[in-house]
Amino acid sequence: MLSRLSFFLALTAGELGVHALAAPPIAARGSSPKYPYDPNTTKYCSYWIDNVGAATKCTDIPTNWEITLEDFLRWNPILAPDCTNFEVQKSYCVETTDEPAPTTSSGSSTPTQPSNGITTPQPIQPGMVDNCDAFYFVPKDSSCQGIATANGITLQQFLTWNPLVGDTCSGLWANAYVCISIIGSEPSTVPTATPTPTPTNPGNGITTPLPTQPDIVDNCDKFYFVNTNESCDIVASKNGITTAQLQAWNKAVGATCSGLWANAYACVSIVGHEPATTTTTTKPTTTTGNGITTPTPTQSGMVSNCRKFHFVQPNQTCAVIAKLYSISEANFISWNPAVGGAACGGLWANTYACVGL
Repeated sequence: MLSRLSFFLALTAGELGVHALAAPPIAARGSSPKYPYDPNTTKYCSYWIDNVGAATKCTDIPTNWEITLEDFLRWNPILAPDCTNFEVQKSYCVETTDEPAPTTSSGSSTPTQPSNGITTPQPIQPGMVDNCDAFYFVPKDSSCQGIATANGITLQQFLTWNPLVGDTCSGLWANAYVCISIIGSEPSTVPTATPTPTPTNPGNGITTPLPTQPDIVDNCDKFYFVNTNESCDIVASKNGITTAQLQAWNKAVGATCSGLWANAYACVSIVGHEPATTTTTTKPTTTTGNGITTPTPTQSGMVSNCRKFHFVQPNQTCAVIAKLYSISEANFISWNPAVGGAACGGLWANTYACVGL
C-alpha cells in the first residue's frame, strides 16, 4: 500500500533528522498490536497502529492510511463519532482482510427505513441491528444498565440489539443513538424510568410526587427530591437512613449509585419503617463562651468556638459531611483535628462534629 510505504519513509526520515519529513508519533506494528486494544475491534483486522504520542490526530489516520473514517470507526467501535477518545498507548486497526461487506446498520450515512416506516436517526451505534423500531440518544456518562432501565427493557435485550457495545459496555458511544426496541418485540416487565401517569396512593394516604426514581418500591411513604450532584450517601445522610436502605427502596440506583437520577424523587421511608433512634435528645449539652450550646457527644479534640454541628451517621466520610454543608474538607479537618487528616480514619459515628464557626 502506497500510504504505508510513505508512512515508513516518513518514520525513517524522522530518525535521520530530516525535519521536513518528520513523522507523527505513531508506530506501525503490522499484524500484531503492541498496546492494549478494544476487545470489540473487528476480528478481521490484519494491520494495526500503535498510538505512542498525544500529538497524533485521530482524524488524520484515515487519510494517512487511505481508508474512510467510516471504516476506521467501524473497525474500532470504541471510538466516538468525532474521534475524541483516541487514547495514547492503545492500538487501533487500520486494515482488514476478508471482511464481509458492511451493512447499513454499521453506520451508513443514509438513514435506514424499517418495514414499519420508522426512520433511523443519525449518528447510530455501530453494529446496531437492522430491524430496530425505537431509538434512544445516549447522553454523556450513560451506562448500559441505566439506558435499559430507563427504556423498560432488559440489559440482555439492549446488548443483543447493540452488540458492539460489548458485554462490559466499553463500546457504548455518547451522543449517538442506540436501539431500544425491534420490530415485533413486546415490552418487558422491567419497570420503566418514565414517571407513572397517576400518582400512587399508599394505605397511609401519602401521595407519590412525580417524577420518581425508576423502580421505586410501591409502599413508600416519604420522598426526597434529589438535587444535581447529590450522591446516595448524601441523600441517605440528609434523611437519617442508611445508604443500603436508600438502595433497597430505589432499586434502580444500583450498588454503585450510578443509576441515581437528579431532579427526581427518591424514596426515603416505607410504610412501617421506624427512623433510627439516637440519644441526641437525652444527652447532656454544654455551653461555650460564644453562647452556643454544644450537643454531646462530640468528636474528640473539636474546636471550642464551634457554632454549627453535624451528627455523624455510620459510613459517612469527611468529604461527604463537608459537601453537605458546602465547606471545604480542609476546614472540616481543622475544626475536628482528631479525625486524622485527609484519610479521615479517626471520624467517629454517632457523635457531633463541627461544621461551622
